[in-house]
Amino acid sequence: MHNKNFKITPITYKYSVSNKVLSLRKKIDRVDAKIIHLLNKRSTYSLKIGNIKDRECVHIEQPLREREIVTNIINNNCGPMSTKEILEIYVIILDSSKRIQKDPYI
Repeated sequence: MHNKNFKITPITYKYSVSNKVLSLRKKIDRVDAKIIHLLNKRSTYSLKIGNIKDRECVHIEQPLREREIVTNIINNNCGPMSTKEILEIYVIILDSSKRIQKDPYI
């Protein structure tokens, strides 16, 4: 469930950090915003695929497609995050995609 009107007040640090750290944190915040945008875009595609699967009576679970995604991750990761760490994140992403396809109103 999402709520565009819900905002959390940013944390104010009681210790000082250098401007370089603050600058890098701002860059991370921008990357995080892009990741959220891309995850929601991916979810939109998953929802569309789920609708097609429903109309065509195709199972939500597609082990060959999941294996293809894992292979793509392994082949495309060039660090610094390990492939194992990225695959752990993708387990959650794939589970979310399947939930959206099963019940888009969650």
